[in-house]
Amino acid sequence: MSTKVNVTGSVGLSNVGKIKGALAEGLQAGAVVVAKKKIDDVTFGLKLTEQAILGGLRNLKGAVITANKQYRYVTSTVAYDLGTKKASATLLTTASFQGGQVLELQGLWKELNNQVELQLAAKPDKTTRLIATVNPKTRAATASLAKDWQGMTLTTAYNFAKHAPAVSLSKKVSGNVVKASYAVNTEEGLLEIGRKPYKVYVKGVVGRRKGVGHPTIGFTIDREFELRKTPAPATAMETTGAFVPPLDKQAPASSSKTAKGKAEAPVAYEDIPAAGRKGKDLGVGDKLKSIDESFERKFQLNKHQKDGVDVYTYERKRH
Repeated sequence: MSTKVNVTGSVGLSNVGKIKGALAEGLQAGAVVVAKKKIDDVTFGLKLTEQAILGGLRNLKGAVITANKQYRYVTSTVAYDLGTKKASATLLTTASFQGGQVLELQGLWKELNNQVELQLAAKPDKTTRLIATVNPKTRAATASLAKDWQGMTLTTAYNFAKHAPAVSLSKKVSGNVVKASYAVNTEEGLLEIGRKPYKVYVKGVVGRRKGVGHPTIGFTIDREFELRKTPAPATAMETTGAFVPPLDKQAPASSSKTAKGKAEAPVAYEDIPAAGRKGKDLGVGDKLKSIDESFERKFQLNKHQKDGVDVYTYERKRH
């Protein structure tokens, strides 16, 4: 069983150039660590933010534990926020059709303010994605349409409660993903340039009403690790139950010939009578010591890449 760990860190400088003689008004930093481990058919998770990590047990804000289980047609997730002491639950069902169309329906319940949110996602073809979200209690509703075209992805979104449209355009250039986003109501623009696992962004106000504001410049890193322990190969005692002495205590193979001219089979240490062995016979203590030496464990860290993800494997070897 492996444990997957995702680490996301970000550093940002806000209001660059606002204060005369200073680079920026403030430094913003954050981190999120998510660990997941699958036991049987349930995947357990733990999410920690920098507040939970630095605050310890006295401040668990941002610490969330989750449990995910997939049934035949439904995937369920239960989460509990240790900071707010509130729970949430999600049900997701997916339907696939012969023409390649995919339809997803997701329901989210939050104990905080007792809210229910419904989301419908549709993929009518390989290049088009539709997502609609509604909250019956707050009457908040959003919709988005994403379309792939000539190596680019154009996404338009609309918030019906705030009457706020937004648009974004992304394209992959020489292994880098360049994305530009703009929110019409707030006149906030965002430019991102990323190559996994790194991303640099610049965001700020750019518009006719608000003019050009002081931007925020930031950097993020998103790394995923997989920790896996591989079992050591079975030893002679594990497979047969017989005691095998160390190599330096085994009798050398005989090279003498028999009367028929055939070479004699090697003589094992245990086959030699105690009176015929060189030195003192092994006692119980010596045998136990030999067993300990043969089962001495050594851990070695191996690293390789799988689908662009660094995989770390701890391999145990026995001497």
